[in-house]
Amino acid sequence: MTTGKQTRSVAIIGTGSLACIFAARLADVANVHLIGSWRQQIDAINRYGILLHELDATTSTVEARAICYPEQTVGLAADYVIVLVKSYQTLASIDRIKSCLKADTIVLTLQNGLGNIEQLRDGLPDQFISAGVTMQGGNIKRPGAVIHAGNGLTIIDDSPQLAELIELFIAANLPVETARQSGANSINEVLWRKLIINSAVNPLTALLRQPNGYLVENKAARGLSEATAIETANVARLEGAWPAQELDGAATLTTNAARVTGPNRSSMLQDISRGNRTEIASICGQVVTRAKRHGHKAPYNEKWWSLVQQAESKQIASTGLPLYTIDELV
Repeated sequence: MTTGKQTRSVAIIGTGSLACIFAARLADVANVHLIGSWRQQIDAINRYGILLHELDATTSTVEARAICYPEQTVGLAADYVIVLVKSYQTLASIDRIKSCLKADTIVLTLQNGLGNIEQLRDGLPDQFISAGVTMQGGNIKRPGAVIHAGNGLTIIDDSPQLAELIELFIAANLPVETARQSGANSINEVLWRKLIINSAVNPLTALLRQPNGYLVENKAARGLSEATAIETANVARLEGAWPAQELDGAATLTTNAARVTGPNRSSMLQDISRGNRTEIASICGQVVTRAKRHGHKAPYNEKWWSLVQQAESKQIASTGLPLYTIDELV
C-alpha cells in the first residue's frame, strides 16, 4: 500500500495530549483533522501548529488543522476516525463522530477503561467500530504544546479492516501490534490487561499524589497496588479475559508497568491535581459493576472509586500535598 496525504483522511476526536501526539505523527502520511471543543487549544493549534517536546529533549512543530465542534462545520467524510476523548465524554462525542462519517468510515477507540465501544456501537450502529489500547504518554504543557512522555505500543484488533490503518501507524513511526502479535487471544484480553494496570496504578497515584514509581519503592503502596491488580484480574477471569492460573501474574504485570513508567504522573493524578473530573468510573467503577454481575465483590476497586469520586466532588486543586497518606489507605 502507498500511504500519503492524498490517499487517506483521518479525523481524531479530541484535542488532548494523546490526540495531539497521534495527529502530529500521522500528519506526514495522511490528511489529519483534530475535532474538539477546547477553544484555546484549537486556536493555538491552528495558529502555531502542534509543538511537541520530544523524548530526546528536542522540539518539533507540526502544522495541523483543528475544528471546534459544533461551532464549525466538519463534513470530512474521513476514512478513519480515532477516538481519544476521556471516557466520560464518549456519549457526547458521538455527534462529532457522525459529522466525520461516510458509509465505510472505520472508527477506532483508543480510550481508557471499559464501556466505550459499547456506547459507540449503540450510537453508531451502521459503522465498523473497533477498540484498542495505547501506551503512548503525554502531558499538555500549555495550549498547543505537548510533552511526549512515552513512545509506547498501540495494540489494536486483528480485524482485516484495520490492516491499512496499521500500515499508516507504521509509516508514521507509531509502534503498533495486533492483539495476537502482543500475545493475547483477543482485543478484549488486551483491554482487560490495561484495565488491570490502570485500576491498580492510577487511583493510588492520584490519592497519594505520587509518581508511578512510588508504587514500587514503597512496600505498603506496592502491596495495595498488587492486591488491586489481582482483584481486577479475578474479575477479568469471570469475564473470560484472564486465565485463572495466572492471577498472581497480574501483580507482576502491574509492578513492572509502574517500574518502567516510574517518573510518570498518571493521567488520573494530573486530573486530580487540576481539579478536573477523572476516568475512575470507567476503570474501577467498571470492575465493581462487572464483578456484581457475577455475584462477586471488588472491595479495593470500590474503595478507590469512592475516594477518587470524593476528591472530584471537592475539586481540589494541586497543593503538592497528598490527599491521603499510605497509612490511611492501608
